[in-house]
Amino acid sequence: MKEITTNLLIAIGDTHGDWGACLRTLQEYHIRDAIVLHVGDVGIGFCEDKLQHEILIEASYQLAERNVKMFCVRGNHDDPKWFSGGYNYSNISLLPDYSQMLINGKKFLFVGGALSIDRIMRTPNKSWWKDEVFVLDESRAEKCDVLITHTAPNWVGPIDKNGIAWYTDRDASLWEECCEERLAMNRLIELTQPDQHWCGHFHVSQAAVQGHCISRILNINEIAEIIL
Repeated sequence: MKEITTNLLIAIGDTHGDWGACLRTLQEYHIRDAIVLHVGDVGIGFCEDKLQHEILIEASYQLAERNVKMFCVRGNHDDPKWFSGGYNYSNISLLPDYSQMLINGKKFLFVGGALSIDRIMRTPNKSWWKDEVFVLDESRAEKCDVLITHTAPNWVGPIDKNGIAWYTDRDASLWEECCEERLAMNRLIELTQPDQHWCGHFHVSQAAVQGHCISRILNINEIAEIIL
């Protein structure tokens, strides 16, 4: 298991391919000499592979100038193939699901994926991927101190169709799948028993506590310090 020590640990919300905004946020908050954990919707895979590779090289170079290393889980707006373990850069790591890491002596578990509510409007294998969803693998859901995912359990964040009814009216199975995914995330948290859970996906900033676990949803390009 990879082990890291850092004096500053940051989580960042969905950035949707806007590396300029992401880097400006780090600059605005004077983030240097840090580990940054990206909770998904990095925005990877929406362009031709060669261009995507060049974009990641440049972003990695700019992170290196601040001595920042970024570890990313996949969101629903990320091509899963880039998170297979074969695409990593000097200062950007694209983590496969169920990756583990020790950070300052605490065990972190990383599990990406989620449903795209607007999938009926997207192009398969170009802006939407069938295997983008969160997959619960109970055999790999090991106990951890901090869980990083893209989507959230159903006890934090939106719980109804408000804001997505246009899509659920036109995509017959969408709402049922969304509810099932949130329940599967409940189960992941139950199995892994983290003290902290960090995610994004819903474009809100919210937190809630269930048992001994505090779950925090980060808004678009929102950053927060993880205190261990």
